[in-house]
Amino acid sequence: MRTNRSVRSARGFTLVELGACIAIGSLFTGAYLVSQPESGKPAAQPGTDPAVIARAQAVARQVKDATQIRGINQAFIIFANNNQERYPLPSLFDTENHTVKPTGRQKDTTANIMSMLIYNGSFPPEMLVSPAEANANIKHFDKYEYSGPRKSVDPAKALWDPALDADFTDGDGHISYAHLQPSEKRLPKWSNTFSSSEAVVSNRGPKIEGVEAGENGARKPTGEDAMSTTYLIHGERQTWEGNVSYNDCHVDFISSTATPGGESLKNWAHYTDAEGKSVPDVVFFDEADDKKGDNLFLGIFTRAGSQAKDFKPIWD
Repeated sequence: MRTNRSVRSARGFTLVELGACIAIGSLFTGAYLVSQPESGKPAAQPGTDPAVIARAQAVARQVKDATQIRGINQAFIIFANNNQERYPLPSLFDTENHTVKPTGRQKDTTANIMSMLIYNGSFPPEMLVSPAEANANIKHFDKYEYSGPRKSVDPAKALWDPALDADFTDGDGHISYAHLQPSEKRLPKWSNTFSSSEAVVSNRGPKIEGVEAGENGARKPTGEDAMSTTYLIHGERQTWEGNVSYNDCHVDFISSTATPGGESLKNWAHYTDAEGKSVPDVVFFDEADDKKGDNLFLGIFTRAGSQAKDFKPIWD
């Protein structure tokens, strides 16, 4: 999945951030020019046009959001450097069940993955909440316990704080962002592959019921929830827009859940369908006709296991 690329993580200031700064500057310059008085009329205060200010604030939120998503991706990569190139899987570390009661791959939920990284000092809890978050149930977790977490099975030997919660459907959740489902067939992509087309962290998407063919080889969702809260994170109510970070750690701002068509498909992620054909991948949907079962599927998962069917995604 890929549109126009920003520069990679090796550089401190990405083109996404530079472009946003230019855009914000242009917005305020335009506001100043508009505010210049006509002959004989009093001057308006520069930069006070509510629409211009709102747009500038939205751009700033989108940039900060992209930085946070990229930071989470970077944390995955740094972790992998000391873990045989594999991204974090709590099941491989809490083998004696000192942290949580579920056993084996059941531990590999969104909350446990992110909490383990926080406990290791990879990033603070507030980085998991988007500055553009639209769901009132998703809040920064300010009671994280970095030592002897009381909700763990054995606080003295715990490897993360289980109190961090991803499930915003039955109370407060503490995570805005989706990630690649680390199920069995997708594990090769849950690693330091440096692929520029493998999406791994993103703004979460809406619930999608199916996928159909679009124009010029594109694939588009069907039954997409047009009233999804995720539509309000960035952009207008009419469509989903969001930041997506890839396994080479670049971030793109995407303006649709559908794939592109035509020449743009060359750089887009594909999967192999039941007939052996290469098909563009809609990353917020687990395509049932995927022959290998390794299509990209990003979400927030409150249950996990060794197979894709064991994972429980949540929406809105």
